[in-house]
Amino acid sequence: MGLMDFLNASKIKKENTRLEAENAKLLQKMNELGITEYEQAIARITAAEKQSSDKLADLQQQIDASNNTLVSLQSEVNTLQEKENRLFSVPHYFWNAV
Repeated sequence: MGLMDFLNASKIKKENTRLEAENAKLLQKMNELGITEYEQAIARITAAEKQSSDKLADLQQQIDASNNTLVSLQSEVNTLQEKENRLFSVPHYFWNAV
């Protein structure tokens, strides 16, 4: 290793130490300002919004399924009412003969 390599390595090491110290100060400042809490709150809000959106989509699917069931049951009721009407529209003399 030459003298220049040694000087460059020493210079890089000093710069790294200085940057680590500056980073620590900036992190401390962020904590003092509440930035990390803000970021955590934003992350929680985003997660809650996604969870709500997913739940809403699930509920919408359940509503759609219930609506389909209601339509099907209403159709079945209508069919049964038509059959009942036809059954009771048979002339009375037929019932008397039975």
